[in-house]
Amino acid sequence: MNGPRAEGFSVRLPAKLRPLVPAFLENRAKDLGLAQDALAQGDWDTLAAIGHRTFGTASSYGFVGLRDIARRLEHAAGAQDRALVQACLTAWGEYLQQVEIDYASPDR
Repeated sequence: MNGPRAEGFSVRLPAKLRPLVPAFLENRAKDLGLAQDALAQGDWDTLAAIGHRTFGTASSYGFVGLRDIARRLEHAAGAQDRALVQACLTAWGEYLQQVEIDYASPDR
C-alpha cells in the first residue's frame, strides 16, 4: 500500500449540510488528536476504530479525501505499521487545514 496523500481538498456538498459541517470538522480534529495519542501509546485497536468510524462518517458527509485517509489509517493500524499510521495522521491534519467546501445551491 502506498503512503496516503491528502487528495480531495475540494468538496462539493449539499447546502443542507452547511450547518452541520463546522461541528463535523471540529470533531474530526478531536479524533485526530485522539489518534495521535493512541499512536504514542501503541494502541492499535483504538487507531483502527478511529479510522473505521471516520471512514463511515466522512463517507456520509461526502469528504472523499478524508474517507480515503481514514481507510488507510484503519488498515495501517491493523498491520501495526507505525510509519504508515504517522503518514496517515499527517495527511489527515493537512486535509483538515486545507479542505475547501463548495455548497450546491438548494435547488439542485
